[in-house]
Formats: sequence, C-alpha cells, structure tokens
Amino acid sequence: MGRYACLAVVLGACLDQAPLTVDKPALDLPRGAATDLAVEHAGQPVPVDDLSWLVDDESIATVTRTSDGDRLRISAVTEGKTSIHLGSHGQVVDIFTHVSPPAFVQLWIEPASITAPIGELVPMRATAIDTTNTIRDVSALTGWQVMNADVATFDAYAVTGTHSGHTMLQAVLADITSTVPITVY
Repeated sequence: MGRYACLAVVLGACLDQAPLTVDKPALDLPRGAATDLAVEHAGQPVPVDDLSWLVDDESIATVTRTSDGDRLRISAVTEGKTSIHLGSHGQVVDIFTHVSPPAFVQLWIEPASITAPIGELVPMRATAIDTTNTIRDVSALTGWQVMNADVATFDAYAVTGTHSGHTMLQAVLADITSTVPITVY
C-alpha cells in the first residue's frame, strides 16, 4: 500500500472515531451555584483522570473534580460568559457557560403561623436565601395571596382576620412558594 493510501486509512479511522460527549453541552448557572458534568466516549464514562480542561475565564467559572472523582463540577463564580474546553481521546468538546445573577433557593414567611382574633393586624415578612448563601428580606419582591379572602385579607405586608375560620397565606418569589396557616377566631 502506498504512502497516500495509508494516510487515507489512518484519516478515515480518525474520522470514524466515536465522539466525545457531555451530558450538558451548554450551561446557564446562577452565581454561587454548581453543577456536575459527565463526559462519555463511545457511550462509556471517561474517568476524570483521563480528561484535561481549560476555562477561558476562570473568574467566571471554575472546574474541579467531584469528591467521588467520577465527574467534573462546574462552579459559577461571577456573572458573565465563558467557554470550557474538555479534552480526551484526541478530541475537544466546548461547553458555553453563562453565569447569571444569584437565584433564590429558599423562601420562608414570618411568622410561621398566624392565630389572631377578627380585626387584628398581623405584620408579615418574607425572607429568602440565594445561591451565594445571602439572606435577604424579600417582602417587597414577593407575591402574596390569602387562599380564602372570606377569612382574612392581606394588605401592606399584614394579614387581617375578617371572619372566624382557617385559611393559608401563600408567598411566591420567582419559582419558590411558601405558605403559612391562618386561624382567625
């Protein structure tokens, strides 16, 4: 076989090589969050020790190994856009990464339950924690709703009992919901 025929066979084998794949080819993470990433070649997991990586801007996102060493962990550091380049088996996969502002992860209402006589005004407060572990008063950002307006009303961050009975106060922030029971006597 001539030189060019051998080269064609070698190139053909390279072109037929199974692709390197990731389970998340693009990432959109809030600042402070992290996600684990699995890498496969020919349908088989690629050990982290067989991977190399480069982040265009490590001030935006970082790559580390998970504690079990089976996956990569991508952590969102600051808002912005960057690319992560993963290499193994002679191939490179690029992962576009966008880091957005922190997202709320938990919401709670204070007080945690309301028991009040008809006509009493009970001040309410909503507090949330975000992906950077910052706790914030989000009362003004929260949507409030009394489930049964015949029993109580909500106005100016306070619940007022109108008739004897039971209902719930619901607070919604982004996609997080929290509720507290209301008893009016």
